[in-house]
Amino acid sequence: MLDFQTTAFLLDAAAQTAEGTIEPGAALTLIPIAIGTICGIGIAGFFMRYAAKKGEQDRRNDPNRFKRLK
Repeated sequence: MLDFQTTAFLLDAAAQTAEGTIEPGAALTLIPIAIGTICGIGIAGFFMRYAAKKGEQDRRNDPNRFKRLK
C-alpha cells in the first residue's frame, strides 16, 4: 500500500501548496508543483508496476499452484 499512500500524500501536498499560491504572479510557483506531481505519479506508477511484476512472478513460482487447480 506504499504506492497509494505515497500518491495520496504527494497530491495532498500539491493541493495545499496550490491553495497558498493562488495570488498575483502565481504562475511561476505552479511550475514546481506540476513537476513534483508528475514525478510523484511516475514514482507511484513504478512501485505499482514493480509490485504487479513481483506478484506475477510469485504466482508462477508458487509450489502449490497445481494443488489448487484440482
